[in-house]
Amino acid sequence: MQFNIISNLAEPADPATFYAYNHIIAYHLKKALEQQGHGALLVSDKETVIPQCTNTILISNIAMNKARNNPEYYSKLRHTTSNKLCMWLDSDLGGWANIVDIIFCVNRRCKTHPETFRHVGWAADPNIFYPEQKEPVVYVDPYMHNFYNGRYSHVYDVIKEALASTQSTIIQPVTEYNHGRITWLSNAEYFRKTSFYVLTQPGYWGWTNIEAASCGALLVVHESLDKPDTWPSKLNNKVYSSKEELLTFLKEPVNIQANREVALQNSWSKVTDKVLEAL
Repeated sequence: MQFNIISNLAEPADPATFYAYNHIIAYHLKKALEQQGHGALLVSDKETVIPQCTNTILISNIAMNKARNNPEYYSKLRHTTSNKLCMWLDSDLGGWANIVDIIFCVNRRCKTHPETFRHVGWAADPNIFYPEQKEPVVYVDPYMHNFYNGRYSHVYDVIKEALASTQSTIIQPVTEYNHGRITWLSNAEYFRKTSFYVLTQPGYWGWTNIEAASCGALLVVHESLDKPDTWPSKLNNKVYSSKEELLTFLKEPVNIQANREVALQNSWSKVTDKVLEAL
């Protein structure tokens, strides 16, 4: 089969320039499909000429919104795709099921339109995400930090108070939602040093979770953010309810190798197998 993977990327893609979730998915999905003998082309969401293919997978927000709001673009996608028009989402977000044939979902919880959503899970590249820990390091998830202010302010207060009391090195690259960017490879360098990964958003499907765990980090999450039914696949974790409990966890030894082994039970080959089964 031949796949068009539509995202912010175009051929040739340089991992050194990656900073967005859709970059990571598109790049690794292409590699995994090619390793299984299929053709895969990275097509920019700004491209007006779309090649013929067997299946199309929309990954970027730009491509998805163009498919929904631009009839000419949507018609072009349908005419250039001989089999299935697909989409890739974190979870079973509403409003998309009537636009495409299949939605590949990272989150295991697919309650809406089960005939359209297919859970495919997640993975991290073990050649990029591997352990290099030399001291206890706490990484605070920057991607949705403060996005939920108001609803989860009490969680952020607990984290802030605990971090002020810990003797561990703290990595917090971004302190406000959507403020600044971290390149993918720069983040990998942080994760390789990380012992504890502190979540700041509800649910477990964020891609950085599997990447940090693949480096051996233990995921640490407040009970208000703990959503067990959203796991794409279970990673080693601890759930806390107070500053004191969080500080206790951050002082405990971390089994880096055990955390990594659990994370590496996931692979891009397995993700791609589920994609192909759905088609």
